[in-house]
Amino acid sequence: MFKLVIFDYDGLIVNSEQVIFEAIKELFKKYKKSLTWEYYLKHIGTPKLIALRHFHADYSLKISFKKFVKERDEIVKKYINDKIKLMPGLLTLLNYLHSKKIAMAIATSGNKNYVSEGLKKFKIKKYFRTVVYVEDVERGKPYPDLIFEVLKRTNYKPSEAIILEDSPSGIEAAFRAKVFSVAIPTRGVDYKKFSKVSVVCNNLNQVKKMIQNQKLPFAKKI
Repeated sequence: MFKLVIFDYDGLIVNSEQVIFEAIKELFKKYKKSLTWEYYLKHIGTPKLIALRHFHADYSLKISFKKFVKERDEIVKKYINDKIKLMPGLLTLLNYLHSKKIAMAIATSGNKNYVSEGLKKFKIKKYFRTVVYVEDVERGKPYPDLIFEVLKRTNYKPSEAIILEDSPSGIEAAFRAKVFSVAIPTRGVDYKKFSKVSVVCNNLNQVKKMIQNQKLPFAKKI
């Protein structure tokens, strides 16, 4: 049995990908631009400022990048406060892993203030031995730095961990870290982009069932 489960945050613990998309889509209307879900999906799992650089350039927004980031953060905060929810099956999975004394951690491309607020809101930080935020490492996903930092803090080997991810960039990070990966893809993401994943599940309830039935290998050579 593996000893550590590493969770992504956005789109895996909370439904933030859909909420953030709706917020930015609303902001784009102000500038007579139409943000599509298909375009947004290309950047999930990417550190915020890197993704926003693409948004700003690709849509030729007639405002400074600094102002765009400020307006984006303001509207996203409002939407997050009003619409953020835990993903279905999360609490059941957390409680099951806790009952089996399996360590848990988070490796997120989100910044500390944003992620910490969500963990506090839903009172779930107690489940996680450590949380590694994007500012804790030199490089975000698809680089493996976040995962390596989790392993360092928890003192586990890559072969003793699995990681749950919803984005191709997170799966790529897991592949580079040689950690067994489980994808629960965000709606609409092309499954072909998960070619390096170890296992694909439809939702967190299915992840729990696979763990219960011991269908997730302890380790896999990558």
